Amino acid sequence: MRRPLLQVLLSTVAVMASSGCASWGPPRHPDFKNRHAQLQALAILPPHIEAYRITFTGSNEILYDLLPQASHWAVEELEATLAKRGYAMTPLEADDQRFSDRPELKASLHTIQGLFDKRMEEYRQRWLKGRFVYSVGSEVNVFADLADADALVLLRCLGIRKSAGEMTKDFMKSVLIGVASLGSVMMIPYQAATVIQLAVIDGNTGDILWYYPTDAAPFDIGNEQLFRHAIRKAAKAFPKATSLKAKAPLSSPAGAPARPSAVPVPTVP
Repeated sequence: MRRPLLQVLLSTVAVMASSGCASWGPPRHPDFKNRHAQLQALAILPPHIEAYRITFTGSNEILYDLLPQASHWAVEELEATLAKRGYAMTPLEADDQRFSDRPELKASLHTIQGLFDKRMEEYRQRWLKGRFVYSVGSEVNVFADLADADALVLLRCLGIRKSAGEMTKDFMKSVLIGVASLGSVMMIPYQAATVIQLAVIDGNTGDILWYYPTDAAPFDIGNEQLFRHAIRKAAKAFPKATSLKAKAPLSSPAGAPARPSAVPVPTVP
């Protein structure tokens, strides 16, 4: 079963904050320079966004009303920012007619997100031990083919609000949110906080080429101006497109299988 985004993203923040590696720059695949030189067209996967109100009782109330607008703001900012950086952009929004006509796309998206969680958990556990080499597999092919894209943009966002009761309790002590997988806790001393993960994934091999995690920022995910600014800042961290005379397919690394002409029916782990 996939772990909740609340746990996944906060565990990332815990590691980044304790290690200070956020200041070292976004992690990249060892072959990023060569792969990036071939990226011209990017497709934005439907963002995975969660928002909660933390109550005095410790339960998490899902803020469903914020999710559609936050997703819209995120896709709009990613598309505009990356287009300015030289990429041809193709958003793949969840309410797109293509998703209604092809339900297997939702299954593929679920699989990609689940595998991404697992790979980033592995990274958090061994980020000082070796190269940044992680893959979400060939499930990405169906989206890359659909959008005729070289790579996919994956966005994960988490928004947290505290209720009035929580803020009263916080007067004496900051709320501690448990991160079970790391055996540690994450302090959120703000009334609201937002965490963002952004990744660019090779549409041919499924390799995670570039990864941008943020610390918990003290703003409400429902604040359109601040949320858009955070998304824009993350997208601007991705290097500008390299000008090419003609679009060429991404080359597979040595030993990697060629991209299949037909994508098998996806399976959800």
